[in-house]
Amino acid sequence: MIGIDIYGRYQTVNDWNAVRGAGVEFAWVKGTDGGGPARVRADAFVGGAKSVGIPVGLYHFAQKSPSAEAQADVLAGEVRRLGANSVAPALDLEDNPGTGLVWAPGEARDFGVRFLNRLRGHGFGRVAVYSSVSQLKRWDPDNWGIPGLIIWAARYGSNNGANQGLGGYGGRVDVHQFTSAGQVPGIVGLVDLNEAATNPTETEEDFLSALSHDEQRNLYNRVMGFMVQRWYLQEGDVLRPVAEGTPGALPARSLDTLDGNFLLGALPDRDADVVSAVRALSCGEGSLDALAAAILPILPAGTDPEAFAEALRRSAAASSTQVPQG
Repeated sequence: MIGIDIYGRYQTVNDWNAVRGAGVEFAWVKGTDGGGPARVRADAFVGGAKSVGIPVGLYHFAQKSPSAEAQADVLAGEVRRLGANSVAPALDLEDNPGTGLVWAPGEARDFGVRFLNRLRGHGFGRVAVYSSVSQLKRWDPDNWGIPGLIIWAARYGSNNGANQGLGGYGGRVDVHQFTSAGQVPGIVGLVDLNEAATNPTETEEDFLSALSHDEQRNLYNRVMGFMVQRWYLQEGDVLRPVAEGTPGALPARSLDTLDGNFLLGALPDRDADVVSAVRALSCGEGSLDALAAAILPILPAGTDPEAFAEALRRSAAASSTQVPQG
C-alpha cells in the first residue's frame, strides 16, 4: 500500500479527492517538533485527509530537549486534539547536522525507547519510529523491546521517484520511504512516498478484524484448546475450577461446548471473561490485549502481562498473510 508524509512548509494540497484517486491509502502529517506543535499546524492537512477517507496520523520531529517523555506528551496531545489516530503516531528520530542536531547511537536508543514507551502509556497500541537505513542500522530499533513497533525506513537510491529498494539493508522494515521526489495529483510540490508492507493504519483492535474468518477461527480454537482442558466441580448452577483428578471433577469438554450459553453462564467470572474475549475475536471485534488480560488470572503466578499479550500477537500474526513478518 502507498502512503505519503507531508508538512505544510513544503507542500500544498489543493484537491484531496485527487490525492485519494491517485491511490494514496494513508498519510502521516508533521504535527509536533521538540517541545511544541510544528511551525505549520497539521489541522488543515488532517482535516483534508479525513474529509476524503484517507487514514491519517501525526509524526514528531525529535529534539534533544525537553525530555523524551515531555515530547511524547506533546505528540499525544495533538493526535487527540485533531483526532488523527487512524495511523500509528510516529517518532522522526534523525540527525540534522545543519542545526547541530546529531544523535550518538546510545543516546538515540535511550530517547527512542523512552519516547515510544511513553506513547504506549497514552494508550497507543502501535507506534512507529522513522529514520534513514544508515541510522537505523546503528540504532537497531527492532531490539528495543517495544511491542507493536512499526519501523519506517528512508532509502532513496538515486531519488528519481521510483522505488529502488533498501540497498542491502538487512533490518526489519515495515514502511519504506522510497523517495522525496514523488508527484501526486492534487498536491503542489514534491512529496515523500512510502510503500508499506505492514499496514500502519491498523489499530490493535482492528488487527484481528483484518484476519480472515479462517485465521480468526484458528486463533479461537488454539485458545479454546487451552480452555477445554480445564476441570470443574459442579456446585448447583456454578462450576468451580479445580485440578485435574479432583474427585468428582469433570473436564470442560464433557459439560458442554465452550460456545454454549449454558457453560458461559455457569463458569466462574474469570473463565467466562476468557470465553467472552475469544468469542469477540471470532467475530472480528475486541483486542489481543483484552484477551491477554482475561487469560492472565488463570495462568501461573508471575506471568508477565506484556510478554503474554505479545505472544498472542505473534501467534495471530504467524497465521495471517496480511501482516508480513520482518
